[in-house]
Amino acid sequence: MKKIFQILLFSLLLSWAFLRKFFRKQVKEHGSILIVAVGGIGDAILFVPVLEQFRKKFSDRKVVLLTNHHSAGSKIYETQRHLFDELLTFSVLPENWKVAFKLNLKLIQFSFEEVFITYLSSQSIFFILPGLVTGRKQTVGLVKEYGWTWFYSFLFTNHYLLERASEKRSEFEFNKLLLGEDVLLEMNWQLMIPESYKIKAKTWMNENSVRSGSFLTVHAGSFSSQDYKRYPLERLAKVLDNLSENFETIVLLGTPSEEDIYQPLTMMSKASLIGCFNQDLYTVASIIEHSSLFLGNDSGLGHLALLLNRPSVRIFGPSFYYGFKKWKEGPFIDIWQPIECSPCLRLGMLEKEGINAFTCGHRNCLNQIEPESVTIAAKKLIRG
Repeated sequence: MKKIFQILLFSLLLSWAFLRKFFRKQVKEHGSILIVAVGGIGDAILFVPVLEQFRKKFSDRKVVLLTNHHSAGSKIYETQRHLFDELLTFSVLPENWKVAFKLNLKLIQFSFEEVFITYLSSQSIFFILPGLVTGRKQTVGLVKEYGWTWFYSFLFTNHYLLERASEKRSEFEFNKLLLGEDVLLEMNWQLMIPESYKIKAKTWMNENSVRSGSFLTVHAGSFSSQDYKRYPLERLAKVLDNLSENFETIVLLGTPSEEDIYQPLTMMSKASLIGCFNQDLYTVASIIEHSSLFLGNDSGLGHLALLLNRPSVRIFGPSFYYGFKKWKEGPFIDIWQPIECSPCLRLGMLEKEGINAFTCGHRNCLNQIEPESVTIAAKKLIRG
C-alpha cells in the first residue's frame, strides 16, 4: 500500500512539475538562490568550499540551502550557517501527501530566481520537483546512465553530465561544475567543534581511561545499507593485533546500528578494544581529534579525520575511489585494490540488475587487501 501511495503521489507531483515548466509566475531579477545538497558527512565536507564560493558570488542575495534531514551531512551544514541565510530540510520519502505538498508550496513561495542541484541530490528530489521548477534558471548535475536523466534534462534549464562508466573526477570537482565557471577552490576550511562537545568527549575519555594522543580510532562498520564497504573483520582483527603495541588502547567508533561489529572483533582480536557507538557526531569528531591515528573504510568519519588533520589510513572496496580519494596533502594513506569489476559502486549509484556491490559473491576488492599492507601503511604514519 505504501509503495502504491508513493507511485500515485509521485505521478501527481510529476504532472505538477511538468505544468510549472510552462505555466509559472515570472520572478524578479536578483531574487533568492536555492542550493540543493543531499548527502552524508563526506558529501557535505566536500561541498562546503563550493558553498563558500556561492556565498561570495551571491553576497547580495538570500541563499537558502536545502538538504535531507535524515542525513548526517545536515549536521555539518549546521555549523556553517554563515554561508547561507536559511537552512531547510526535507525527507526523501515524505510521510504523507500533505507533507509533500506543503514543502513544495513553501519552495514555490520563495520565488527563487536560480536553483542549483548537486548530482547526488538529483536522485533524491522526486517528491519536491514542483518546488524546484522555479525562477529563470535551474542547474542540475546528472549521471548519463541514470534512468531519469532524459526527463531532468528536459525539465530543468541547465545541466552538466557525468559518465558513470569512465568518470575519474572527484566529487569536489563535480560540485565545482555547479558554479558554471572555472574557479580555483581549495579544501582548506576548518571545522569548529563547539566547546560543549569537546567537554563531552573529554568526559567520555576520562570515564573509559582513554588518554589523549595515546589511542587509535577505528571505524570498522558502515550503515547497514552499505555493509559492502566493510573490510572483513577477521582481517581487521589481524591489523589491530599488529598495531596494538603502538597504542594504549583502540577505540571502535560508529553509530548504534554498527555496534554489531564490537563483540566479534573482541573475540577475534587480542588488542584492548573500547566501543564508542552512542555518541553524537561532534563528540566523535572531538574524540578523533584526540587520537594519534585513524583507521577506517570509505565513510564520513574517514573524511572527518582528514578534515581534522588526523593521520589516517582508509580502505576502499567497491566505492567510487576517484570520487572520494584523499582530497588534500598530509599524513593520509588510501588503500585500494582495483580489480576487473571495481569500482562497481560508482557515483553513489548501484546497478539495478546483474552483479553489483549488493549481490557480489566474492568481495575480492576487499578480500585481496592483505592485513600486512594495512599494517605497513599505518606504521608508516606512526613513524611520521
